[in-house]
Amino acid sequence: MRTYQRLAVLPSPRERPWDGSFILGIRWGSPFEMTLDILSDRLSPEAFGARIAGQLQSPFFNVLPPEIRNRVLEFVLAACEHPFKRYNRDSIWRRPDHEAPLVTHTEVLRTCKRLYSEGRQILLSRRNIVIYLTTPLKRPTGCLNPFHLEQLLRSVPPFGLWTFRSAEIFADLDLLSDTTALQDLFDLAHFRPRSVKLVIRHTGFTGWAQDDPLSISASWARLCVLPSSVEVLRVTLESLERKALQVDFLAKAMVQSWTFLRADGRILTGDSANLKASVWQGRSTLNDRRWIRDESSVNTLHYHVVDIAFTPVPQSLHFESKMNLKDLTVPDQLHRALSNNGASVRVADHQFRRMLDTRSRLLTCKTLNGNERDTCPGGWPREGSKRGCTDDEMDPIWLFPQLDMVMAEPSDRRFGGRKTGYYHLFQSKLSSLATL
Repeated sequence: MRTYQRLAVLPSPRERPWDGSFILGIRWGSPFEMTLDILSDRLSPEAFGARIAGQLQSPFFNVLPPEIRNRVLEFVLAACEHPFKRYNRDSIWRRPDHEAPLVTHTEVLRTCKRLYSEGRQILLSRRNIVIYLTTPLKRPTGCLNPFHLEQLLRSVPPFGLWTFRSAEIFADLDLLSDTTALQDLFDLAHFRPRSVKLVIRHTGFTGWAQDDPLSISASWARLCVLPSSVEVLRVTLESLERKALQVDFLAKAMVQSWTFLRADGRILTGDSANLKASVWQGRSTLNDRRWIRDESSVNTLHYHVVDIAFTPVPQSLHFESKMNLKDLTVPDQLHRALSNNGASVRVADHQFRRMLDTRSRLLTCKTLNGNERDTCPGGWPREGSKRGCTDDEMDPIWLFPQLDMVMAEPSDRRFGGRKTGYYHLFQSKLSSLATL
């Protein structure tokens, strides 16, 4: 009987690429603890297929047709929210359908080769991945690092590659405009999602804390080239309910004047008839501050969301060049500014202690002046940390050091460079694995 070997946590220099190794299980829910099981020897796909037993003694294979088996495997391998680890209710990233980290249970793929052969296709082709192109302040500590995703895509054998079902990207407009982070993601080798959802949250708009009028720069859209596999691009705009008219105006203007280009030359356009609006409500405390100015009721913020779908048009149709895309701004009559005096207050002591994340890991990196500094990007201070006595000390800059002010620019500036800190986190993880 062939033996199996469990490798260390991904990524590791020992795990690059395998040239024919077979993935038996991928835990997508926790990227920093992603594990792989592979056959200890390296078999070609043909040799592996020739050694698969029919398993006809099992009713699952002997009775059920392939269509039913696929539906069963889709259900078993579907990602679900972690039953015990929940995002803090006051965190910026907690929202409908994102109340806990996602996990995928792949133990069933280890039962036999035939089940693995059928299930591995579903495992990759049904994946829904979530990427945060934001500063550490606005993303959970265990979110997927694009550098880890890149290494995973390189590690998957070419004959095992399948398109992802969807990629959901939470982005800040400032980061999209100032960096090439979005295009860096689309340029990843073997990154082939069929659907892309780009979400601009209330806190993702420029000047949201100062209650500035909503606006969207077209600079990032001009440079955006989607993978050829993308069948639909959904752009989701979200802001406070009192800014619903501004959100609707931007959505209609985007549909009328923006197009997106695919790598194969196809153009994606929107249709104003397909705009979908929705609402939801969340807590008015965002991380460490309660936004009293924006409350629609006590401790509550109401949000207005518009979803815009861009789909490919027939190749015979021609549209204006992407260089003609214009910045989107709302007219003055749609914006009614509120006073910023007392817009927010820091949370109470017991709320602050509840937000502490004892799982945060220190990261040592080079600073702009050449020195080394220990920081904790993407996480709250440890339990032993002293709380500040003033509003300035309780500002998110104290809780989440601004990476573009603290860290030196990394050698690989993709995915936001020092603004996101993904490269520093990736290298820190590799260094810790190398010492194992």
